[in-house]
Amino acid sequence: MSLANVSRQLADLIFPPRCQVCGELRDSPFCETCRGEVEFIAEPLCVCCGVPFEPAIRRPQLCSECQTGRYFTGARAVGLYTGPMRDAILRYKFHGRRLLGPVFGGMLADLALAGGPGGLPFAAADAIVPVPLHSRRLAWRGFDQASLLCQPLAEGLGLPVWDDVLERTRDTTPQVQVRGRKRLQNVRGAFEARKTWRLGGRSVILVDDVFTTGATIIECARTLRKAGVADVYALTVARVAPVWHPASFRGAGDPDGLWGDE
Repeated sequence: MSLANVSRQLADLIFPPRCQVCGELRDSPFCETCRGEVEFIAEPLCVCCGVPFEPAIRRPQLCSECQTGRYFTGARAVGLYTGPMRDAILRYKFHGRRLLGPVFGGMLADLALAGGPGGLPFAAADAIVPVPLHSRRLAWRGFDQASLLCQPLAEGLGLPVWDDVLERTRDTTPQVQVRGRKRLQNVRGAFEARKTWRLGGRSVILVDDVFTTGATIIECARTLRKAGVADVYALTVARVAPVWHPASFRGAGDPDGLWGDE
């Protein structure tokens, strides 16, 4: 048995593994009980951005936001930003529970390999690009939550991670402090493409933790498309529930002020 395995077993004896959400002794940082309460996104949904529709809608269609066109080619999320999924993301992002990163990355890989509900060609992409943090925010948080999600996804799809082709050049007001349409204005011009010789005609997967209004995803996609990227597919762990869904009322006002989608 390797020294690493011995060390891991000793650590488990002294600090038994616990679910990072409910705190119970479990083998996974996101236990099966908590996962069982996740509201996974399924059809019917917008064929572009992936927002869930009311169950009565049967035929594929675009939501009102996507009917005027988007800079991204398509977007999908694993589940709704409510219940244990919301709790897990908050603990991951704001309380340093990094063990959840590989778990979320694995969930993204499963979604991408399945094509996601509505079927998008994630596996045919050329590379994975994390939504970047500004250097000041990175220093404050201590880790890049989007980058940490990319490795399990890259391994699952057999794709490279290009974490050097998109840079956040302006330290914007945190999106959690901005509401509605002002989010688009807040991040306008906040990103720049680098090493553009790599990007011409390519298809990339843009990765972030939460899709709220989509402002950050839209601005990153706009920047990448301007640099020559042919298709931008977005993958997020969660997205805020649509207005018709009961979860949107349960989370109304987001009292913690931590909606995500920076």
